[in-house]
Amino acid sequence: MGQWITHIDQATPAWLTDVLRETGYLDLGKVTGVQNVWSSSTISSFVARLELCYSADSRASAPDRVFLKVSNPAKDSEVVRRVHKNEIEFYRAIAEIAHDLPVVRCYDAAYDVDTGRSYVLLEDLSQTHAQTEWPLPPSRIQCEQVVDCLAEFHAFWWEDARVEEIPNENIQTDLISQTRTIASGFLDFLGDRLSEERRRLYEDVSAALGRLWVHHRKERLVGRRGVTLAHGDTHVWQFLYPHDPARDRVYMIDWQLWHIGVGADDLAYLMALHW
Repeated sequence: MGQWITHIDQATPAWLTDVLRETGYLDLGKVTGVQNVWSSSTISSFVARLELCYSADSRASAPDRVFLKVSNPAKDSEVVRRVHKNEIEFYRAIAEIAHDLPVVRCYDAAYDVDTGRSYVLLEDLSQTHAQTEWPLPPSRIQCEQVVDCLAEFHAFWWEDARVEEIPNENIQTDLISQTRTIASGFLDFLGDRLSEERRRLYEDVSAALGRLWVHHRKERLVGRRGVTLAHGDTHVWQFLYPHDPARDRVYMIDWQLWHIGVGADDLAYLMALHW
């Protein structure tokens, strides 16, 4: 694990050399230069694509392009810390096992319990893959590829004894609370434009979320029958689509809400948002 960084600019040649050496991706030579070719920010993180230069004694297998995601200290909260920690746990514990699955290669991932800071250093696939342009949905072929991608991932972990139950109850509790807040605002916004019948339906579902979302699955989860690893946030911009589908596969990204659960939830989430 390299030193903790709080911004993309702190990803210096020395820091990257230390990280890649410690994780076994740079056994000879060192990083001599870093160029930030693209950077942006998300709700809680800084992200960037970096091009790396190496000393002459480095191996050709060393990654020349990486994607760096660093938590934003200004957005720190208990909820944000939990989702960052969840993503780090995925890359450190799961991605190493599922190296043949549609998961982007992770060079390093670390989380500091005391400060809540985290970073993820991934393979940059921007030369072979892209996301669809917001807010346009993917094509039919791309949608079919996404479904195949989910099926492959879910099938690999289906009732797999290697995966232990993970403590995701707090994350789901947060999601239930946020969903109720959004639903309430939605109902207030529509006012009398929404029929009483539909309003009661929204209110009934909102009130029952805890039972439907958690308790209904308790027996199935405890008994480990028909469960797998679920992504938890499968909208269509959580996938990287290949420029050449005949050569490359779709990849899944952003594992902040992964959990042991019902695989069909990922498919339902995808369908409800876009189809």
